[in-house]
Amino acid sequence: SVVPADIPYVQDFEGAPDLDEWDNRITETATPLTTFLGRFSDDDAGREGSTLYVNTTVGVNYTVLVDAYIIDSWNSEELRISIDGTEEFASAFFEGDSFTEDIDDLIELYQEMVFENWGTSRSLDAVYRHIRVDFTATQAVTEIAFTNNLDQPYDSDESLGIDNVRVVETADVAEYLPRFRGYTIQTGFTTTTATDLNYAASMCWGDLDADGDLDAIITGDAWSRRVLNNGGSSFTIGKLSTGQMIRQAALLDIDNDGDLDYWGSPTYYTERLCENNGSATFTDAGALGYANPNNNEGIAAADVDADGWCDVLVFSENGNWIGHSDGGSPVGLTGTNDSSYGLNDAGDYGNGDYCSSADVNGDGYLDFFYHYGGGKLFISNGDGTYAQNNYGISVNTGNNDKMGSAWGDFDNDGDMDLWVGDNRSGQPGTLWRNDRNWGAGAGNFTNVASAAGLTDTSQHRGCAWGDMDNDGDLDLYVATTGTWANNLLYENQGDGTFVEVAVAEYANAPGDSHDAVWVDYDNDGDMDVAVTQEDNVATLLRNTTDNGNYLKVRVLGAGGGRTNKAAIGTRVELWNSAGDTRLQVREIGTARGLGQEPLWVHFGGVNAATTYTVKVIFPGGDDASMQVTPNVVSTTIGATTIPQMLTIDQAALGVRAVRWQETAPF
Repeated sequence: SVVPADIPYVQDFEGAPDLDEWDNRITETATPLTTFLGRFSDDDAGREGSTLYVNTTVGVNYTVLVDAYIIDSWNSEELRISIDGTEEFASAFFEGDSFTEDIDDLIELYQEMVFENWGTSRSLDAVYRHIRVDFTATQAVTEIAFTNNLDQPYDSDESLGIDNVRVVETADVAEYLPRFRGYTIQTGFTTTTATDLNYAASMCWGDLDADGDLDAIITGDAWSRRVLNNGGSSFTIGKLSTGQMIRQAALLDIDNDGDLDYWGSPTYYTERLCENNGSATFTDAGALGYANPNNNEGIAAADVDADGWCDVLVFSENGNWIGHSDGGSPVGLTGTNDSSYGLNDAGDYGNGDYCSSADVNGDGYLDFFYHYGGGKLFISNGDGTYAQNNYGISVNTGNNDKMGSAWGDFDNDGDMDLWVGDNRSGQPGTLWRNDRNWGAGAGNFTNVASAAGLTDTSQHRGCAWGDMDNDGDLDLYVATTGTWANNLLYENQGDGTFVEVAVAEYANAPGDSHDAVWVDYDNDGDMDVAVTQEDNVATLLRNTTDNGNYLKVRVLGAGGGRTNKAAIGTRVELWNSAGDTRLQVREIGTARGLGQEPLWVHFGGVNAATTYTVKVIFPGGDDASMQVTPNVVSTTIGATTIPQMLTIDQAALGVRAVRWQETAPF
């Protein structure tokens, strides 16, 4: 017998529920989909579909939300949803990758999804997330039927699965909608660049064509891709002039001409600059005389000597190299791994992996963490040289355990903390809270991962910090490797702990992932997620927070003698209006994960009508501050006006200043 369920109704079919409200209670469990209702096929007696019975109030508006698993070779057959016998939804699918309904939601394409005891394997299946049906109840008990017109046996050809069913009052539906939607297919973000973990599909985001939105360059052994953003609605994908670029890379304005260039490695043993000609067309400019590193993996851009020209650091097997800019025209780089710079003492260099950067001690100069020999932290001495000291940090490293790290002030205490993943199976990553008093020269980093709830033991890869919910603290996204592995999204609770919410928020992007980054690709003020995948298209997840509680900041350096024009390494701090309470910290263009942070920064948790103080620490100590009210500021780039974005142009600030109290430039 059937027992109608009350509303709100939420069912994910996990944990062996009774399912008394359904007339067909067949379930199946299969990676990566966990447990779902089905499989169904109209060709099989007893498996034609299932009907859900719910208690409703006549005249009240309700919404049904459901995920559909389109399994195997659908050839224009339909998924159908009926309310009390009236068909309200019907969509035809063809082999998983096309559909007739134009619904703005997540479609995940799975290659070779093989179920237990399933006799065939097809090349393409699909998960059709968040189908929505609205209705007005006409009876005290409403029947919601999920059917199909499949004409092949479920266990040998085509079938349907149903999962994550929610029936709620339409007025309350926002509470049950996940934060993220998949926009990969809708926007054309469908590029595959890597076929091997050793080559790493990394991402760097910046406004390559100066049109007011963030574009991307994605590396990989298949081809490196230039991904141009068309106002957030679509992407145009093309090849870089150099063809293949692998592993970590960096965007920078190497010649201070006002556009973003790209530094990367075509092979393990070569370096290359892709010079921007001003409209996101790139010319292979060669190595600029900097062809020294060998077996390259970690790359970071930084102005190590604060001369206003960006330098390039490469962490490699034959040394940790600094490519010093000569500031010439054309610009050249002079490579050195001389031990006098502090990066190449015995045991500090070798065949490591990626690197990350941040101003760890708050002195205005970027510091670097290299994944080699248990991790190597290099702290700038402020004169272009470095001192190696981990201050308690110890992580797993190894040539076969490639993973990313990322710096971010997760506890909003004003200093940068470090997340380091672990690519070994069954091992958690580490979260190193910055507990050192740098002024007093006392204290170390403390691993608080377990206490903070960062305990997942998937094989970690790329990673990034970003404020996904505009609540003022940083959340953590971690890409994972493995067959249809779920990526991780740790939501910051604001008390030093995190809750993993990737599946609940539809941000898991299952697959063999490489890199991940937070980026506001559509300029709507919330942080979206981009993920690269091995042997599969990249994933773009649109954030639907849309609450206006944000401020974006773009910084332009003045160039030679002051700050590099891309402002790489600049720290931006958000303070209260009086300027006596620091709220949040961000840094521009730092190395993270397998790639680089975007070149615009984002602060959540602001009241758009409240006035704040923004303080900027340029590399080398050229500081500035100003007051801003988010909802009255905007930035126009080309034909695009971006609301709630502040642009700070160092060239307009006047003379160089070295302390807050010495200048009031705004």
